[in-house]
Amino acid sequence: MKQTWFVIVARPQVASGICFIAQDASPTMLRWNAARFSSFADAQEFAEKNRIALNADTYIDLIIQGRVRDGTYDGKSRGRSTSEMKTARKSNAL
Repeated sequence: MKQTWFVIVARPQVASGICFIAQDASPTMLRWNAARFSSFADAQEFAEKNRIALNADTYIDLIIQGRVRDGTYDGKSRGRSTSEMKTARKSNAL
């Protein structure tokens, strides 16, 4: 079974690539240091509690077996649709 986690991804304003939101709500470029959530709702609650605005530049995505969903962030496919997240939640259910 594939290990699936939800993470909050943030597009950096200065550097290229992606960064993640760590458990202390600070940005990190290290994927292993990203706060990981077992459900979309948990990630959303964390964002609200820490006043992290979810938008096209900061969004909830999936890490599947250590890789961000599409492997890399291309700068074009910002944000994820609700239907994608519903599908992900169903596949992540125990």
